[in-house]
Order: sequence, then structure tokens, then C-alpha cells
Amino acid sequence: MELLTFASSNDATARKRNRQRVKMQRSVRIVSRRMVRPAAHAGELPEHETTHHLTPLDLRMITVDYVQKGIVLPKPPTGGEHFVEHLESSFSRALARFYPLAGRLAVAATASRISVSLLCNGEGAEFVHAVAHGVAVADIAYSLLVPRVVWSFFPLNGVLGADAAVDSFPLLAAQVTELDDGVFVAVSLNHAVADGFTFWNFFNTWSEITRHGEALATPAPVFDRWFVETSPIPIPLPFAKLDDMIRRPVYTPVEECFLHFSPESVSSLKATANAEMSGVATISSLQAVLAHAWRGVCRARRIAPDAETMYGLAVGWQGRVKEASQHYMGNAASPAAARASAGEVFDKGIGWLAWQLNRAVACADEASVRDMLAAWPENPVFVYADNLQRRAGGGMAISSSPRFDVYGNDFGWGKPVAVRSGAGNKIDGKMTVYEGRGGSGAMALEVCLSPETLARLVADEEFMAAHKVKKLCVYAFPAVEALYGLIPRDQRRRDMGNNDDNVAVAAIDRVHILSRRVVRPSPPPPRDAGADEVIHLTPWDLRLMSIDYIQKGVLLPKPPLSGERLADALAASFSRALAVFHPFAGRLVSDERDGEVTVTLRCSGEGAEFVHAAAPGVSVSDIVSSLYTPPEVWCFYPFKLVLGADATAAGDDSPALPVLAVQVTELADGVFVGMSMNHSVGDGTTFWHFMNTWSEINRRGGDGVDENTTPAPVLRRWFVETSPVPIPMPIGKLQNVIRRFERPDVMECFFTFSAASAKKLKARANAENAGTDMATATISSLQAVLAHLWRAVSRARRLSLSQATFYTVLIGCRGRVNGIPAGYVGNAVAFGKAEATAGEIEEKGIGWTAWLLNRAVASFDEADMREWLERWVREPEFTYMSSLQSTAGVALITGSSPRFDVFGNDFGWGRPVAVRSGSGNKMDGKATVFEGPEGGGSMSLEVCIAPDALARLVTDEDFMDAVTVPSR
Repeated sequence: MELLTFASSNDATARKRNRQRVKMQRSVRIVSRRMVRPAAHAGELPEHETTHHLTPLDLRMITVDYVQKGIVLPKPPTGGEHFVEHLESSFSRALARFYPLAGRLAVAATASRISVSLLCNGEGAEFVHAVAHGVAVADIAYSLLVPRVVWSFFPLNGVLGADAAVDSFPLLAAQVTELDDGVFVAVSLNHAVADGFTFWNFFNTWSEITRHGEALATPAPVFDRWFVETSPIPIPLPFAKLDDMIRRPVYTPVEECFLHFSPESVSSLKATANAEMSGVATISSLQAVLAHAWRGVCRARRIAPDAETMYGLAVGWQGRVKEASQHYMGNAASPAAARASAGEVFDKGIGWLAWQLNRAVACADEASVRDMLAAWPENPVFVYADNLQRRAGGGMAISSSPRFDVYGNDFGWGKPVAVRSGAGNKIDGKMTVYEGRGGSGAMALEVCLSPETLARLVADEEFMAAHKVKKLCVYAFPAVEALYGLIPRDQRRRDMGNNDDNVAVAAIDRVHILSRRVVRPSPPPPRDAGADEVIHLTPWDLRLMSIDYIQKGVLLPKPPLSGERLADALAASFSRALAVFHPFAGRLVSDERDGEVTVTLRCSGEGAEFVHAAAPGVSVSDIVSSLYTPPEVWCFYPFKLVLGADATAAGDDSPALPVLAVQVTELADGVFVGMSMNHSVGDGTTFWHFMNTWSEINRRGGDGVDENTTPAPVLRRWFVETSPVPIPMPIGKLQNVIRRFERPDVMECFFTFSAASAKKLKARANAENAGTDMATATISSLQAVLAHLWRAVSRARRLSLSQATFYTVLIGCRGRVNGIPAGYVGNAVAFGKAEATAGEIEEKGIGWTAWLLNRAVASFDEADMREWLERWVREPEFTYMSSLQSTAGVALITGSSPRFDVFGNDFGWGRPVAVRSGSGNKMDGKATVFEGPEGGGSMSLEVCIAPDALARLVTDEDFMDAVTVPSR
């Protein structure tokens, strides 16, 4: 057997693979989303809408995540839209054969009880096309550790089965992700409507239809749900509403690895187990492999000998219950469990342990299944993913089966190379079993454990001796020991350095998503909203569809509430704020016809995303006391690296991303509230207007919106008189305006200028200009601070004196353009540009440099702006951050404003401690300005430039003399 080795901390290969891992996580891009309905074919669809009532085995699974499995396929002969349309067509055909999966869950309420049913209304399943440039088949198939990018290959992440009834999510969704040299086909299925058997039956049908044009060999599903004779139909659940039985799991940090067991290895384990239990029981291959895993995990967890351990199983009852058809569509597996003390696990051998599993399965006979089904309606018990996690030190559970035909899913250009699962139900102790590649009795285990446990498991020679290792690449950063926390933190920091991609990976692993929900406005907006029902976008809005979401957030002190209570309270006030800004609960919709594209904001009330996360290892001082912005900050935001156009639906039936999302991240001693807003629906003024409204509502207890001091928003968009509404853009397709580009390596620092320092820079600039032609212009504090930055960055970049440099500033149009009120919601900014050589700004001083910026702002002319708006309709042009990248090293651009009320965002337990922005639009030369924490004219700059230039900037004494250095 080829030995598996891990790279040492100074291994260049390990560092390279680590950088690849970070880039992979950033590289999945959604190309399109659509809703696919069943294709009517050969009488497969019912003539009328039908209802399938859910059984106890269905209902008990409504509280867990969707089933998520997918396969890695070789590169198809064709790619792009033609390839995807072919898969979509066959997906539609397969959906016709499984037409209930195109339906929706429906809830009926009577008195204090509810019932849940599957309504076969043919609304459709979601179909997503994505690309993952920079991800290769080998990155997935030949990695012992499962790269986290794999989770991005699945739709409906973090969605519970019950969410589909509350928010009308599809029951089935597929995502086709094109890799560099292959494709990943993933499916997510609501666990309340079917189990793994149905999942792979659908997958097999879809692949066969794609391969042959029709399903010839795959058996047709049996739709009739089976109930015991005494069961009520539908089953009434003792809850007033569906939300009452939902418990959002709080997932602990885990890593997962994929372990292959060859036919020879499986046979050897089985023979050993049966030899030990000769004459007692016949041990199966699966029971032997699971017993081997049980022992290995208990050793890795270092469990005390007297502690109880448990192994949970799902026992399929096809063949055990006479009414259960072999091809029954639904959930047909009952729970079973084997228990043993850790001492017994260690001392009694693989045979005895496998026998415990054998007995647990044998106890799940027809009589016990019928008794459980009969008793369930009177005392319903639901499956909660974190129940296993609550006993993670001694709990394990296995799902799926090696009998499922995974590698038979040839879509027409080759058998699968690998199988992997998504993020659904990933908890410490979860294992998934598959048939092994090559068949003939081979098996594979996907093992999900806490990082430190998994590190010890893969270093366990006894366990790994049965694992087939072949040309595996291991992502280490800088070594597997550092990955799992086995090296002291101070040593890891020395090894990693501040400017390595491994820091970004570590940051990702320190922030854990606890829950996601879609929050709707409360109260909902009136349906007769007239002109506000559909908001047409202006040229200012449309030109910004090609850049990332705005991402800004505030760091707050530790609140009196925590956990779900904090999240629920903030979600409630967020809902009230959405009612004030109800268009932000809508969706962008594009209409493409005759070579022209229109984009509108449909005020549908579908809601905004609300994410609750935790970063218990991050403290307030880690952020506030650091000159460099810690990489964790970028993980405090939803919708990272999502362009505005990515959120747009291509029609009324296609899903679209929310235009607004927030993430509340609980830190060790504080909380970070981060917000992401689609830049095509609003600018910085609108962003902070919403944040101010939300914080005030929360501060006042969520009531009295009409009494808020924050001004009401003006929701009606403003157009020049000659503009068509909506604006038809002659661009063929919306995708034609999108430019993806390689994000540069940058770092960022947060510089604060006290009120006294800003005043001093302003006085110096105006004094230098006194008695010159420039004296007619009064330099502002902001212009002086930006001039100070421009000069220092030019020095840090070591530009030649003759090198031209550029500084772009944003100019607000509220108050400058007649018809744009202060509370206007939308985009209302223009660009001003100053230009000079590096020699000029260095030699002519801060006064002359600030005067250039002053003139750039003063050059704004309302008549020219109106002319630009009229011309844009005929010749649309879009903003691309890559344009700044093309001048990287010589250009600067500043967004935001020190006038925005950042530190007034007191949510009720204290003013913000700091403000930081996310990864959106972070390019070499981007500088974001905020009001300073002390107010009174202080201001802060978040500066993002190349790492080497930033290192020189922070050692520039002339620049840093004006900066208030954070104290630790």
C-alpha cells in the first residue's frame, strides 16, 4: 500500500495546495437558476392535482436538512449552455416520472393541530448552472480531506424540510457545476418526501434518460403512501403552527474525509469479524466495516472506558414489511441503535462490535415497525440533527447504503469518478456509506468528525491499514497538525505569517453558520402599492449591476441576549425595518426579448436573508486592536463575491437571490452585524439609511416605527424627462454585461484619524494654498486626509516620478440634482477623477494634491449629469472593478462618506465599537472612508492595496504620524 504522508510546515507543496483550497472556496459562480416543470410525456403526469399524505416515517424527517448527494463526472464532450440545456431537458423528463417531487408541501390547520401533505401541483424543481474555475477533478477525487468547496456544489444549503412548507421551497433541486476538467452533478431532496432509496432511483432515472433518451432499465416509482390500519390520514400534529416543531441545529466545527475500502480490505474485515463470532452470528461486510470505523473513532475521541457509545442506524423495511414495495417512493427506513461502553469497544474486538450492529438490525422486524408507526401519531417524535451532536463524544450515525447504484449514473460520456455529499446534516459523528468505485464489494465511508478527532483518526495506523490510499493529495496549512489545532496557536501564527492564504482558510473555519432564514416585512406592504409594486431601475442603478454587493457592518459590545433569543429579536426588528423599506424584500427580474434587456425590482415581499453565526474564538479586541483587518471579518458577511446581476431572475418562474441579506455573528465578547445589499438597488446613503432605521427600531423595542427619528425613505425612482421607463438595454442578454476576473492578492488596514489630526491636515493644506490661485478653494477635512493618503500610497508603491496616478472620488447627487430628495432610495452618485504624476503630488505638497480632489468634486455639473443620463439609455456602460485592477499600482478610489451615521447604530445595548467592510469590491487601490469612532470630525480609512505596498505604507512615518494607532 502506498503510504499517506502529510507535509511539514515548511513544505512548499503544502502551502501551494492550501492556496488552491482557498481559491477553490472562492471560485464557485452561479451562472443561472431556473424552475423546471415536469415534461408531459406518455401519460406519466396525472390529469388532476393530487395530494399525498405523509407517513410517520416522512414526518419525523421534516426537521432535518435536505438529502444532498452528488457525483463527479469526467469532462463532457460539450460544455456551456448547450450542455446544460440538454441536462435540463432530461431532468424535466425524469421529473415527469417522479412528478410528486415537482410539487410543494402544504400545511392545513384545524384548531390547535396541523397536518402536512405533499401537493402534486407541478410547480417544478430548481435547476442551477454553476462554474468552478480553478477546481479540478483531482482536487476532489484524490483528496483524503473533503475540500469545503464541495458544499458549494449543492443548492438549498441550510434548508430544513419544514422550511419548504413555510417558505414554499422546491422539494427537489439540482446543480450542475462545470469544473476545469469535469462536471459535478448534485441533487438536494427534501427528506420529508423521500429517503436515499428514492434519491438514487431518481438520479438513476435522470442519468439513464440523458444517456438513452428514455428510462428503460430503471424501475418506475410506486407513489401510494403506506399507513398502518389504525393511522389517521392525514396525521394531525399537536402544534398550532409548523414553526413550533422546528429546532434549528447549532452545528459545531467539523471536517470530513473520504475513506476507500477495497474489496480485499472489506473481505478481510468481514472474515476477521466472523472468525471472532464463529457459531454466534453471520456478520455482513457492511457491519464489519462499520465496526472497524466505530473502534477507530472511539480511539480518536479518546473516550473514557466506562463512557457509553452509540451507533445509530437506518434500517430499510423493503422486504421486512409485506406492504412495502421495492420501489416505494417515500421514507421507508426505521431507526435502530447499537450501544456499548468504550471499554467494550476497545477490548472485545471487531467481531463482537459487529455483532451489536447485527442485533440492532435484527430487532427492526415487521412487528416493531408496525408498533412504532401505530404509536407515532399519538406521540410524534422528530429527528433533530443536533441530537447526535449533543452526545458527540460518544455518538455516531450511518446513512445511505452500499447497495445504491452510484457509479451506474453515466450521463452519456462516462461513469462517475467520485461521489460526495453536501453540507446537509453534517455533524460530529455523521458517516455516509457508498458503494466503492469499481464495485465487486468495495465500499467508501464519508466520515464527519471534529477537526482534532479526525486528525487522530487518519493518523491511526490500525484504522488506516484497511483504507486504500492511492495518489492522494492532502490539503495541509501548513500541515495537517496545524489544520486540526494540534500545534499551539502562537507557533501556528509564526508558521503561517500574516500574508498567507492559510490564514484565510483558518478564518473560514473559525466562523460557523448556525441558522439561515428568509425574513419577510412585518407588517407586509399593501398589495395595492401602485407604482411601487414594480420599481424600474435608473441608469445610476443599472450601471452598478456588474459589481459586488455593498458589504458594511458594525462591531457592537456584548448584548444582554445571546443565541437564538438574540437572533430572534434582531430578526423581528429587521422584519419591521423591511416593512419601511419594503422593496428590499423583493427580487430583481430581467426580461430579455428582441436583443433588449430590462431589469426591474419586483416588490414581491419574498423577503431578505437573515443569517445567524458564531465565532467564539474571535474577540472584539482582535478586530479593534489590529491595524490590519483580520481575515475573519470577511466571513461575517453573506453573499461574498456575488455580483448584482447574479441576483436577477430571468423570468417570473425563476428563483432569484435576495437583494438584501444580514449576518449576525456572535463573538467571544461582542457581536458583529454585517449587511450585504445589492448595489443596483441602493448606494451607501441608502445602505446606512436602512441600517439606522433597523437599529432604531431594535433600540425602541421593535415598536413605534412612526415615531422613529430616522427619516422615512423616498421609494419612487427618479428619471430624466426623456428617459424610457423601464430602460431597454440593447445588450442581448444580461449575462453579456458580466465580467468575471481574477481577484488580486490584497491586504487591508484600518487607519483612524482623530478630529485633531484631520483638522491639522486641513489647516496645513489650506495654509500651503494661501496666497496662490488655489486659495479661492477651501480644502475640506476629507480632501486633506485623502490627499495625505494619495501621496503616501504613491510613495509606498514606489512609483517613478513621471508615472501618472489617478484618484476617483464618489460625488453624491442628493442636493446637487434637482428632484433627488435627501431620503431618496436608490443610487444617486457620480464619479469625479483627479490626475497627476507621482512627482507632482510628492513635490507640490498636500495643499496642491487636495486642491486636485477639490476640483474633481467641484467639476460636477447638473446639466452634464442629465446629459449623461440621457446618453446612457442609448449607450449603456457598466462599472467594473476590473477597470481599477487594470490600473492597479497607480490608481485609488474612495467610496462611502464620513457623513454617514455609522456610530449612531445603537441596537439597544451600546454604540458600535468599530465599523468594517466585507470582501465585496476589494481591489488594489480601494479606500473606504467612515466617520471616526470619536465623532466630532474624526474619520477612518479602510485601505486595500497590494501586500508589499501596504507593508511600506504602515512604516511611512510621515503618513503614520497622522494616524491614531490602535492600542492592545
